[in-house]
Amino acid sequence: MFDFEGGALRKYENIADAANKITISCLHFMIINLMLDYDYQVSEIKMQKKQQDGLLKSHLFTLVNKNAKELLIFKSIEECPFSKLPDREPEEIQGLMKTAEAESCKYIYFLFDKAYLQLVGHNADESDTGRGFNVFSIKDYFKDYFGDDEYSRFEAAFKDYIREANDYIGYGIIKTLSKNSLLTFRKVTENEILIFSYEDLMGIRAKQYELDESEFNKIRKQFIEEKRFLVMLGSGDFAESLITAEWLRDSMKKAQAIDLTAIAMGYFKAVEQLLYEILEVKGCDGLTEESNLGAMAHVFKDNIENTDLIRSDLFFPTRKYIRESIFDYKDLRNGYLHRHNIHDWEKIEHIRQASFNMVFLLLGGCNLSEAELSELGYSEEAFTDYYRLCEYVNFHSGELFYLDFADGREETMWISVADRNARLDGNKTVYSGVYFKELSGEGKIWGFREEHLPKRISLGKFVFANTIGIGITPVKIKTVFEDGKFVGPSIAEEEKLDY
Repeated sequence: MFDFEGGALRKYENIADAANKITISCLHFMIINLMLDYDYQVSEIKMQKKQQDGLLKSHLFTLVNKNAKELLIFKSIEECPFSKLPDREPEEIQGLMKTAEAESCKYIYFLFDKAYLQLVGHNADESDTGRGFNVFSIKDYFKDYFGDDEYSRFEAAFKDYIREANDYIGYGIIKTLSKNSLLTFRKVTENEILIFSYEDLMGIRAKQYELDESEFNKIRKQFIEEKRFLVMLGSGDFAESLITAEWLRDSMKKAQAIDLTAIAMGYFKAVEQLLYEILEVKGCDGLTEESNLGAMAHVFKDNIENTDLIRSDLFFPTRKYIRESIFDYKDLRNGYLHRHNIHDWEKIEHIRQASFNMVFLLLGGCNLSEAELSELGYSEEAFTDYYRLCEYVNFHSGELFYLDFADGREETMWISVADRNARLDGNKTVYSGVYFKELSGEGKIWGFREEHLPKRISLGKFVFANTIGIGITPVKIKTVFEDGKFVGPSIAEEEKLDY
């Protein structure tokens, strides 16, 4: 009845769980024998499942170093950070220590570093690996018990083992692009377009022509600052081809023994479709429905001087640079797509770089009116300040925000609430407003539309104090909206966005 297409995922989870158990068993065996090799007197404490509560819930196995009368509790990552006093162990641990006749104990996590993050209330003393507590990573344990060289050998061998085990298991997770996840992945693609290193073009020759810094900045201003890049996130087929290519690249990064030509085809197709649409909206002579990339390169060349195809403020060498770059791109496409499959990720990255550069030159260098941009599927509706704010607050629903109404009152703290009336409309989400719940008073939920927004909205968070007692303090992180302008980051820029 409840078929959420998770059968394959559950099968993978079962395999991963089995691999974890086997690996922990091997580590258990290895650690005991390594301690014996280093002349430690070691014994093990076996526990019943009913004993594994509190700080023992994430317990994997427990050893006793009889030399130092020290209890070593090896643990997996906690479901949530725990709290304890630095100089006193909870009752369940005291019971174990009594059984083992141990005078001290260490909690050792199967983490390469920063095990103290499993605990609330740690201090900020970087010279203390436990940050005031007896909490350590596997690295800390190895270096303390066996020395730096032994740890270096272990880390290298273990990472090799994990890599080869993953290759052998052969499973990975590839997400599908549903209508909802496609909207989120557009944000990922937008961020990739914005952070791409277009400056590299100034070191790439097109025939005998080069792109100098002043001309590059003209093209960049139109492409980035005047937001012509949004054409590649609009409703055109070329936008769909680019987003699909980016999704395939993101999904198949770990693929090895497969043909990667489909990814390359997506990038080549995106540029070819974009060039065709630009030539069509400009009414260039010689363009037909059968025109391939080579034919379109010649159409572009033949029309470059006789029409307003290229911006008039670009110098002659720059116009020639754009023209010759199209011919170079055509040669690149033909070189990769005739006869041979592509198995090398470096080639995919080279094709991606060339494709992003070509899009940059076309949309930053061509002279396109508002009407022509509209024909290309360009729309700023989903990129207004109000839309960005709605998107940002909705993404951060359930988090702390500070609101300043500029009415003489102090900033007040609110919790953001998801927009329950948001709906999908084509390639964007339509929001009904931004919603916040009062932290004071009756806890009412207030909705704000574009015409009634606060003067300033800032993201905040609750921070655990680095003290023994659990103290929580609200802290303002950054202002995201002020005087009608969205001044925060893109949600894709802010962190790795999960689509």
